Amino acid sequence: MQPENQSSTIRKLIAEVIDPKDLLPKDGLSSSSSFIAADFKSHKKRLSTVHRNLNPVWNKSLKFTVSDLRTMEFEELEIEVFNDKKLSKGSARKNHFLVCVHSWIDLLSVREE
Repeated sequence: MQPENQSSTIRKLIAEVIDPKDLLPKDGLSSSSSFIAADFKSHKKRLSTVHRNLNPVWNKSLKFTVSDLRTMEFEELEIEVFNDKKLSKGSARKNHFLVCVHSWIDLLSVREE
């Protein structure tokens, strides 16, 4: 049994990652093998690497649980695109950063399930 002040509703923030365009070539082969890394309130998600494509397509949704709607206006979603070092020509030591998106969360974007 739940206390009266807690709701059994689960709220999700859903970020749709579709198809970034014209990424920079970073793999030494005039291309990039990109992956997505996302972070919301220290909850990290990663999408798989799309090999050798400057216009990768993911068409995926990243879902994060929203624990407290009262603090949502102060929360930030960070989505970064990296070139996967494992697929680069040469001896890359780290993933090359390609682009980053920071977004403040709008309460209208939170869905209840």
